[in-house]
Amino acid sequence: MVTTVLAWLGVAAGSILLLVLLVPFRLRAHGQLNDAAVAGVVEVRWLFGALVLRWSSEEPSGLLLLGWRVARWHQRDARRERDPGAQSRGKRGLGWVLRSRDALWRVTRRVMAATRLRCELRGRLGIGDPADTALLVPMVARLERWPAVRVQLSWDWLEEVVDLEGRVVARLWLVQLIGVMLPLLLDGEVRRLVRAPA
Repeated sequence: MVTTVLAWLGVAAGSILLLVLLVPFRLRAHGQLNDAAVAGVVEVRWLFGALVLRWSSEEPSGLLLLGWRVARWHQRDARRERDPGAQSRGKRGLGWVLRSRDALWRVTRRVMAATRLRCELRGRLGIGDPADTALLVPMVARLERWPAVRVQLSWDWLEEVVDLEGRVVARLWLVQLIGVMLPLLLDGEVRRLVRAPA
């Protein structure tokens, strides 16, 4: 009797694992980022919408199962004022991006292909240093050449300006993502990128 129960539990667990690996997740996100606020919505759907994970800066966020909210959480107000010192304190700023651009590009290209990601980004951006901006512009231009990406940015060469709006749509199979990420983790430069302090 116990063996039969354990066998059925194993079958159920295996079936759930197969569903998670083989049934795609769908991601939709849109938001705004500027000098004063961060706001947006991120939604992940699975099993044709039977399970929905939603985060929103303005609406209730949580986990929905078959349309019923089974978990709810309160997030901090995303429209709070940004800490002007956050970027300077973080180690993964523009300098880190520029130093790691080749590895970041390889990861981005592989993940975008695996997830069938579609991305739109528009607005105005300035780093505050013309030399840094000159390094960032060709990186964005390289990303623009990807058919799934649409970028409409104007650059401020003298002032530090962030006024962006973006949308992202993706479809993700976990089994495919695992197959894409495992070879990348064997890349020494990518491993250093992952281990870099935040």
